Amino acid sequence: MEDFYSDPRVMTYDDLVKANAEAIKLDYNRTLILENFFKTVKEFGYDPKTTLYPALPLTIHEHAQGKKVDPHVRLKIVGPLCPNDTLVVEAMLDCPMHIYQKLSVYDVDNQKLHAVN
Repeated sequence: MEDFYSDPRVMTYDDLVKANAEAIKLDYNRTLILENFFKTVKEFGYDPKTTLYPALPLTIHEHAQGKKVDPHVRLKIVGPLCPNDTLVVEAMLDCPMHIYQKLSVYDVDNQKLHAVN
């Protein structure tokens, strides 16, 4: 838990699709309309399938639609992570813990990914 807030995580297209699908299935409060999200990314000239999306953990959350559920992570998705550090889009997503724990850590200093698992 020590590195929960300090190690920036990054989602790929597949991570984002998988996390959102599971969040919808679990009836979490914060989910994305991926068609709109990816449309915005495309409008800025980026390919949503090849860009990386920084995932900033905001809090551990334990409710869905007012009912107590297993802990999950409320994320602020920003990005995509682009060479010129341009912010294209922001969104909130309640991400299942098992998906969050497998996200790659981004080494800001060396600008490269480190696999967690």
